[in-house]
Amino acid sequence: MVGIHNVIGPHLRRLYGSLVFILVIGTQITSAKELKVRFDAPSIIPFDTGTTNSTLEEAVVSQRDQIELEVEISTWLLSGKPERIQELLFEVFDLSGSSRVIDFLPRDEISSDFIGGIKVEKSQEKNRSIGLSASSNLPWMPGGNGQLASGNKNVDRTSYEKKSPQRHIIVSGTSRQGRGVVYRFRRANEHSLEGTRRLTLRLSVPQGWSTSLLRVQCVARGLTQGAVPGLRQTSTIGQQTFIIPIFDRGDSRGQRDSERFFIQYQHLKRLAEAHARELRREENQYPLKQIAAILSLEDSNLPEAWPTQVLESGDVATFTAAKRFLPDDLQQAGTHYLAARRAILSDHKTLTAKEEATRPQDKHASPITPIESEVSEKESLSP
Repeated sequence: MVGIHNVIGPHLRRLYGSLVFILVIGTQITSAKELKVRFDAPSIIPFDTGTTNSTLEEAVVSQRDQIELEVEISTWLLSGKPERIQELLFEVFDLSGSSRVIDFLPRDEISSDFIGGIKVEKSQEKNRSIGLSASSNLPWMPGGNGQLASGNKNVDRTSYEKKSPQRHIIVSGTSRQGRGVVYRFRRANEHSLEGTRRLTLRLSVPQGWSTSLLRVQCVARGLTQGAVPGLRQTSTIGQQTFIIPIFDRGDSRGQRDSERFFIQYQHLKRLAEAHARELRREENQYPLKQIAAILSLEDSNLPEAWPTQVLESGDVATFTAAKRFLPDDLQQAGTHYLAARRAILSDHKTLTAKEEATRPQDKHASPITPIESEVSEKESLSP
């Protein structure tokens, strides 16, 4: 009995953890269902390469070129009221690890709910008066009365203007030790955060650098219905990650590799989503099958979140562990995708020895990005 308990125990704990995870996720989706946001980004991005003309920059980044990228991100509200979107967060990061951020736009921008300054007026009145009154009803004096009054009034007025309250509606800065850029857009006045925003990055790259991949992460936060009726809270209402190939406009091979990568990325993503839907359908139709898998002595479950780890991070180890549970078409799609990814990241760059030594390995994206860290810390971002 002890042996059976030791075998079944971990499976039951994993099932219990999965049920708790599903319950938590379900609660979050329920609370945010009234407000949903989707994002869109380009499939591929070309860039132009040029050398720096600054003597100081040449001394710091010798034997390097400069490129300028424009990333357009569209934000769409699927349901809910536009004014309830409070802020958008974007992070743009080059996965090759060989580029450095030189400049970026847009920069910080502030706004106010008031036009011009605020005029303040203060007034103070001072009144002073003296009065004297006399009356008589003695028999030997005729009746009568008299009054004497004197007073003055002073009014002091002070008028001045003070600067109207202002707040940041755009905040931007570098991330990952100067190799990425994070943008935060906040709602201003009555303007909605829907629409397209253009993010511009100027990067320093090694000479001969012609292709790479950008990881663009988008997060939307807004006011959603809380657990208490009538009480709203700020929570994540949309989150999406894009892996976008970039290429030198004059490199035809780089453009072909970028287009091939995008096709393989979309193909693997569609097959993985279809496979996940099929697994959920089977679990709903055959609940005994899941129980049998739990009681099995052999772990027959797919690695958790394998599509995300493979698509975003290019994790070969995760794909290898998942392959034996995948159908043939999904195995083939994953193999072709990883090959297209390697062609983009390693075939068209000449790195210095120092850069090659510090270059990230195949897992080009860290497990938690700056944006993911902010969102995961008890939804602590303030609008």
